Amino acid sequence: MARLQQAQQPQNLHTITDMVVTLPDGSQQHSVVEEWRQGSDRQRLEYRPGSDQIPGMVMVRNGATMWTYNPADNTYTEQTLPPFADAPLGAADSLRRSVQELLRTTQVTYTPAETIAGRPTYRIHLEPKADQPSPFPGPITVWVDAETYLPLKMESGDDQSGGKTVMTVQSVDYNPTFPEGIFTFTPPPGATRQEQPLVKLLSLEEARAQADFPLLAPTKLPEGYEFAGAQLIDTGEPSTKGGKMAMLMYRGGVGVLMIAERPLKDSMEGGPLPTPEGQTTSIEVRGHPGVLSQMGLAGRMLVWEENGVEIRIVGQLSQEELLALA
Repeated sequence: MARLQQAQQPQNLHTITDMVVTLPDGSQQHSVVEEWRQGSDRQRLEYRPGSDQIPGMVMVRNGATMWTYNPADNTYTEQTLPPFADAPLGAADSLRRSVQELLRTTQVTYTPAETIAGRPTYRIHLEPKADQPSPFPGPITVWVDAETYLPLKMESGDDQSGGKTVMTVQSVDYNPTFPEGIFTFTPPPGATRQEQPLVKLLSLEEARAQADFPLLAPTKLPEGYEFAGAQLIDTGEPSTKGGKMAMLMYRGGVGVLMIAERPLKDSMEGGPLPTPEGQTTSIEVRGHPGVLSQMGLAGRMLVWEENGVEIRIVGQLSQEELLALA
């Protein structure tokens, strides 16, 4: 259990990961992602042929520069990242973080299992604890590398739970030799560069000064997290008073933690709150009615309205941790 929780993605890595999502209506979404990673600030992701998402889509990061290429219209963007930006998560790293989140809310049993991606594995069956609903519907089975304890496969859901997700690492190399230029993007012939506006991150004090509504921010963060920056975004939504939404972003823990706040033109307190499809539970937050949603790989989302402001907290956190942030 401890080795699973402490497993870290190697600094150098090359993987090919296959993901199949079966929706309640029986249709499937399929993607195959190849990833190269060197250290914390060099990464290349490519959607391989056979992906329902755009085959040939490429994301490359080299230090503070990141490129994204869209083969559908032969366009690319280039942007400079802020100094503290994390590398974009690959499929294998998303799988690792999801399993570490699940360990906090499930009972775990181990059994030796088959070889996956050329590596011997343990098969782990995860049963939700009675007081901790799982962010995934239905049963969950994970196969982890018997040496590194990094997840190589995960199955969640079944026909009874209304859908199923299977993520499988097809190949993995923990000590790869990187092809020359793999972390540099060269535009294909005829590709058009699209300008990417530079995103300026604000301090919490700057965001509060520029917002035209009172911003709530946690006074204590879960272990490992720190404030990364804030943005004020023009949503264009008619229901948002003034049209501006504040995004507070935190980094350093298990996955991304974000808090979104927007003033509402018409109060919805006591009425239905807009939430994504999935498992939802009504819950009281700071004396106000709220909703807790399970969001699969993204973790959980807590939503409530207070003094005319809708607040959403999204992260791979337990129910207790989300309520402590509120």
